[in-house]
Parts: sequence; C-alpha cells; structure tokens
Amino acid sequence: MSRNNLAKSSSLWFNIKQQLSNNTGVVAVYLIVLATFFTSGSLSRDVFKLTNIITIVHHMVSLGLVSIGQTFCILSGSFDLSVGSVISLTTLLFAGTVFGDSAMIVPATVLVFGVGLVFGLINGLMIAKARINPFVSTLATMLAGQGASLMYNYGPYGKITPGIKYIGYGTMGPIPVAILIFGVFFAVALIILTKTRFGLHVYALGGGIQSARLSGVNTSRVRIVTHVVCSLMAACTGIYIASRLGTGDPYVGMDIELESIAAVCIAGTSLFGGRGTLWGTLGGVLLLVMLSNAFNHLNVETTIQLIARGLIIIVAVAVYTMRRKGFGC
Repeated sequence: MSRNNLAKSSSLWFNIKQQLSNNTGVVAVYLIVLATFFTSGSLSRDVFKLTNIITIVHHMVSLGLVSIGQTFCILSGSFDLSVGSVISLTTLLFAGTVFGDSAMIVPATVLVFGVGLVFGLINGLMIAKARINPFVSTLATMLAGQGASLMYNYGPYGKITPGIKYIGYGTMGPIPVAILIFGVFFAVALIILTKTRFGLHVYALGGGIQSARLSGVNTSRVRIVTHVVCSLMAACTGIYIASRLGTGDPYVGMDIELESIAAVCIAGTSLFGGRGTLWGTLGGVLLLVMLSNAFNHLNVETTIQLIARGLIIIVAVAVYTMRRKGFGC
C-alpha cells in the first residue's frame, strides 16, 4: 500500500473511532423519553400501571429486535425495507409449522431462520454484487415477501405451544423473559459493533466505500453480512411476535420497516451510514414506543399518530442531511 493510501487508511480509522464515541443527541432522546412518560402519566394515571409498563416493554422488544438488525444495515450505508414482510412471513411459517406440536419447534425454527438467511443473501447480493440501489432491491423483496405471506394464508394461521408462549409472556422473577432475550441480543450486537474488526468494517463501509476499500475492507462481504444480520433479526422478531399472538399473521409486520428506520436514526445514527450507536437505536425505539403508548392513552386518532410518525422520519432525514452538508445541526 502506498504512503498516500496508508495516510487515508489512518485517517479513516481515526474518524471511525470518533464516530463510535460520538453520542450527540443520545442523551437528549433518553430525556425526551422520560419527559414523555411522566407527562403522559400526569394526564392519564393508567400510564403508570404495571400492566401498561409491561405492554411498553413487549412493544419495545418487538421493535427493538428488528431495529438492531436495521442498525447494522444503516451504519454500513444501506437499509432494508423488506423486514416487515420477513416478520409477517416468519410468524406464519413458524406458527403454521409448529401448529401446537412441540416436536415441530426445532424444524420450524430452522425453517424460519433459513427464510431470513435467504432474504438477507438476496438483498445483500443484489446490492453488493449487482449494484442495485438498496431502495429498489429491498422494495422488491418486501413485495415478494408480502406476496408469499398472502399465498401461504390470507389471515391468521397456525398455533403456538405453551413453551413458545413463555417467550412472550413468561417471567424470571419480576423480569419478563422477553427483556432478558432482548438484552442478550443487544449486548452481542453491541460487542460486535464496538469491539470487533467486523464492527469497524461496518462503520468504515458507511463512512465511504472507496476509503473502506483502501483500508483493506472487503466491502461486498460486509454489505452482504449486514443484510443477512438484518433479515435474521427480523426472523427473530417474527418468532417473538408469534409467541405473543399465539398464531401467525400475514399483516403483522406492516409499517415496521419505517418504524425501525426511524428508531435507528432519531438519536444520531446517520441515514448515510458511518455514524451512530446501538444506544441511540435503543433510545429511538423507546421514544417511538413511548409516544405510541401516550397517544393511545390520550385517545389520539390513528391518523394523527401516523402523521406524527411521518414527521419524525422527515425530521431525522432533514437533521442528518444538514449535518452531512456541514450546517452544524
């Protein structure tokens, strides 16, 4: 490698380390989460009830799992619109394969993760090898996944065993099993992104594909792996939601792709890649869940809630577009 390339490489790794330690906006989001919780609680005392807090936790887990995968994609400079379809399809496949038979849990799990793997590989290969824009490629797989779900069944289908329901409803002492499972996934993802070479490569790819290549990063492989991770996390989310519903549903994943993108970007992760943290993603997830919960308790119309979600995405895009162009936001 030439001296010029070495200089570029050193500069790249320095920038990555700065981005990993940059928590701008994360603290603010957590403060907004607390403010939203206590403000909505002062307007509706039901917000503080244990049953509602448990509801918030389970909503957080379902959105949080898929948002972890979306974080890998967005940090690498891509995104995945197909996660909602993967979730819908995997709830159906899992519940339909198990159908109340405990002996079918392992085959159903293998099938679901196999489907997630296929979606991730297709997305990654189309983007990394065929050079198809992420919007176009993941939109195509989103439509294909939704079509496959409806071909499988037009409505709720299948039956979950009591053992699987334990994932969605069980507790270990006072702590829901779901939050423990989410904690494990979050911790593993955090270690991968901040302590491993692959994590640095994800940030490097998001920071600039040419600079990453000069630093010796196999950009195609990283792109493919991040999409596989994203789809596998969507499959995990499908299993979790099936454990809550007790069945599969071809529509249960609708709109979660936009929610997961918004959750990732709200607290500082750039939509253009290369900057952000999983802690920011968690803050974004909590904020969206808390806002949705507050809207429901305050009887805000669904149409207004949808408008609010859209405005959140618009603001996130606007803020990080201005940051990238150097407006100092």
